[in-house]
Amino acid sequence: MYPFSLPTPRPLFFEDTRHNLSGLFLEYWQRHGDTGQLGEPISEPFTEVSRTDGKSYRVQYFASSRLEYHPELPPAWQVSRGLIGVEVIQARGWLP
Repeated sequence: MYPFSLPTPRPLFFEDTRHNLSGLFLEYWQRHGDTGQLGEPISEPFTEVSRTDGKSYRVQYFASSRLEYHPELPPAWQVSRGLIGVEVIQARGWLP
């Protein structure tokens, strides 16, 4: 079980996008700019294979970013922003 799927004191529901935000993803979102930097959630958390390293991560998409859960890292770094720019450039063939 992922820590962000555990009940939190105040999960947020976003009426505009009809998605929830809780746990570690909510904590990261609140500490790192909330809607001003990341935007509102546009998905629920789900497992996705990273195009960057081919590993599976728990992710949640936002209007301006993607958050990834990396359980192998120290607690302060377990939630981080995905490399969306690298993925787009690679998909266009501009990077190997």
